[in-house]
Amino acid sequence: MNKKELSGWGNNYRQHCNFFKPKNINELKNIKSKKIIARGLGRSYGDSSFQKECTVDMTNLNKIIFYDKLKGEIHCQSGCSLKQILDLIIPDGWFIPVSPGTKYVTIGGMVASNVHGKNHHKVGSFKNFVTQLKILLDEKQEIFCDFNNNKDLFDATFGGMGLTGIITEVSFKLKKINSNLIKQRIFLSSNLNDLIKLNIDLENYEYVVSWINCSKNSLKEKSITFAGNHYENYIDKIEYKAKKNFFIPKVIRFSLINKTTIKVFNLIYYFINYIKSKESLVLIDTFFYPLDRLLQWNNLYGDNGFFQIQLVVPIEHSSECIKKTLNLVKSNGSGSFLTVIKLFKNESNYLSFPQKGFTLTIDLPNKDNNINLHKKIEEIMLNYDGKMYLTKDSYMKGSTFNQSYDLKLFNNVRKKYLKNLKYFSSNQSERLLNQ
Repeated sequence: MNKKELSGWGNNYRQHCNFFKPKNINELKNIKSKKIIARGLGRSYGDSSFQKECTVDMTNLNKIIFYDKLKGEIHCQSGCSLKQILDLIIPDGWFIPVSPGTKYVTIGGMVASNVHGKNHHKVGSFKNFVTQLKILLDEKQEIFCDFNNNKDLFDATFGGMGLTGIITEVSFKLKKINSNLIKQRIFLSSNLNDLIKLNIDLENYEYVVSWINCSKNSLKEKSITFAGNHYENYIDKIEYKAKKNFFIPKVIRFSLINKTTIKVFNLIYYFINYIKSKESLVLIDTFFYPLDRLLQWNNLYGDNGFFQIQLVVPIEHSSECIKKTLNLVKSNGSGSFLTVIKLFKNESNYLSFPQKGFTLTIDLPNKDNNINLHKKIEEIMLNYDGKMYLTKDSYMKGSTFNQSYDLKLFNNVRKKYLKNLKYFSSNQSERLLNQ
């Protein structure tokens, strides 16, 4: 076990942790520690993926155990990356049924966060396509769970942030595709109410995501909605080769993201897509993973990093809550260049985030006035019966968490399977759950 400085994707908090990267399952089972948390590729934004006592890097446990290219099913170790899976399946005419906004995540991380994608309004979260999990409960006991066996543990693990045990294997279904293309249509809206109505009306599109201006400029509430379906024309040989990536070096000490650059970026971004507002064919990577072309784009925020807030509120409150939140950010002089709105279908599950309503995502530079802003956004969200996504969380208060999530129900499952509730523990859980 070595010492290593770790942080989340936001680089807003760093800690020296005891760090172990097992080569196989036997090494994983031989770890001796009072507290432990599993870590994948470190794409959770805050402090959920590390623990000073022992953080376990799962990326060596990355074998494809079984792949049925005829039925579209995969059984793999949890340290497999989504990129690794996509490189394998897309040429065979398959895709991941629910995809986050980056392919640089592990399959185990996708389960622990119960990721959602641009198609949640249609199909829900990743959980709906997973058929079986294998979970290490302690150094000796490793069990399978699915819809019929240990179902309560199976359910609680999705969105459970690694607190139900270490996910070692995952089986899941794939989605059949005929090409590597998305038939995309861009829609423009002039205000938030029109944007919300548009999202509800776009029932014929499997994938829908909206960007809205969140800076003080002439755009006000103008927005862009990207809607798409898989291109249905059959392509005999599906080629999948990612475009060249660009790397943002860590040597940038100061933030390139400020109110001026955000203002300019938002103007440019809107007018570029204004010109393109029509139907077109785009590559899968272009549609799903645009930011992956900028490797380590989080370094743009400099040494202090940034944090992301993602909240969801019921449909009936969405317009009012989102408007108040955006106005608060603008009045604070901050602004956000990545401000995303999506529609969720009804789905409730222990600590899992999605619920019926609209979700808003904003990025903010990590500085004192924005941290204070976070507290005000929490208050607004709670007034409208909303909650925040744990995977994106850096600064949520414990009281906010307790008001938003049913911790008692979650802990009842943990008590049933775990000898010690404090054994699987992260910085985030200690902050929110008072462990």
